[in-house]
Amino acid sequence: MDVDTKRLFQSEVEIMSRYCHENLLKLIAYSANGSDCCLVYSYMPNGSLEGRLACEDNSPPLQWNHRLDVAQGVALGLIHLHTSGETPLVHRDVKSANVLLDHNMKPKLGDFGLVRASVSGNSKTYKVLGTSAYMAPEAFRGDISVKLDTFSFGVIILELLTGLPPYDPERDGNDLISHIDDALDEKDFIQLLDPKIPPLPENMATSLHSIALACIEEKKKRPFMTQVHQDLLKVDS
Repeated sequence: MDVDTKRLFQSEVEIMSRYCHENLLKLIAYSANGSDCCLVYSYMPNGSLEGRLACEDNSPPLQWNHRLDVAQGVALGLIHLHTSGETPLVHRDVKSANVLLDHNMKPKLGDFGLVRASVSGNSKTYKVLGTSAYMAPEAFRGDISVKLDTFSFGVIILELLTGLPPYDPERDGNDLISHIDDALDEKDFIQLLDPKIPPLPENMATSLHSIALACIEEKKKRPFMTQVHQDLLKVDS
C-alpha cells in the first residue's frame, strides 16, 4: 500500500470511528493486516444517488418526495461534520456518487478519505483533491473551509432537479453548472426539470433552484449548511 492510499485509509477509519450520524455511512469493521486494507460498511441496497438519478439497472426514477428527503438528509450529515467537533471538518468530495441510499431510501454520505479540518486563510499549500465538477473555485487555491461542501451540495441540488449527470463531455457546458447557465439563456429553468417524473410544483422548483444558486455563489456570499437546511425545510412545508 503506497503512502497516499495509507493516508486515505487511516483518515477514513479515524473519521468514521469518531463521527456517527444517521446520514453518514456507518463503518462496521476494518482490516489493516498485510498489504491489502479493507473497510466494511452497512449494505446500501438502493445504490448511489448518482446511479438512481440515471436509473441504472432499470431502477425506477426517484420521485420528488425522495429527492427532497435526500437533500435534507445530506444537509444534516454535512452539518454534523461541520459543527459537532471542536474543529469543523470538511468532506471535500461531496457528490451524488458518494451519497448512498439504504432500504428506506435514507441517504448516507460516505467516502471520508479526503476529509480535512477547515484551514481557510492558512498559507499552507494543500494538494488539490476532489471531483472537478463539484469543486468550488477556491479549492484550487488550497482554501479549505466548510463552504467547499456547500458549493458541492449546490451541484447535487441541480442534479436532483434536472436528473442530469454532473459532467458530460458530449453536451454544451460539460459540467452541470455551465450547462444550466447556457440553457437558461434560451429557456426557463422549469423546462430543465427531470422529465422522467411528474413535474414538481413551480414554486418548489423555483425555491430549490434558488437554494442551489446560493450554494454555488462566490465564497463570501455562500451560506453555511445550517442555513441551507433551514431553507430546504421551507421548500417541504
